[in-house]
Amino acid sequence: MDFLVLFLCYLALVLIGVVMICICSKTHHLKGLVRRGEQIFSCIIPECLQRAMQRLLHYLFHSRNQTFIILHLVLQGMVYAEYTWEIIVYCQELEFSLDYLLLPYLLLIVNLFFFTLTCATNP
Repeated sequence: MDFLVLFLCYLALVLIGVVMICICSKTHHLKGLVRRGEQIFSCIIPECLQRAMQRLLHYLFHSRNQTFIILHLVLQGMVYAEYTWEIIVYCQELEFSLDYLLLPYLLLIVNLFFFTLTCATNP
């Protein structure tokens, strides 16, 4: 039950974020809000940190790197570790077949293989 509540909260936040971005992008409030925030933070944060952050953001979002591939693989691993921790015990108590228990791991391997292949090849 905890997972369902957390998932619904996550889904609600994502939907609210998408709606807000759509509304703000049509009315240009988002650009003004970003500019005002930028002006406030430029007075507070030293310039050397601003330049370092700009270089980091450029590296992450405007250059070809493996950061998000690794992040995706780590997050997938964490999800399946949590799955193993929570679900496998219940499935063994109910005496499900080993095939049913290993099916998600087979699908994970196929998913990660094609994800990595898609990210590594040139479009």
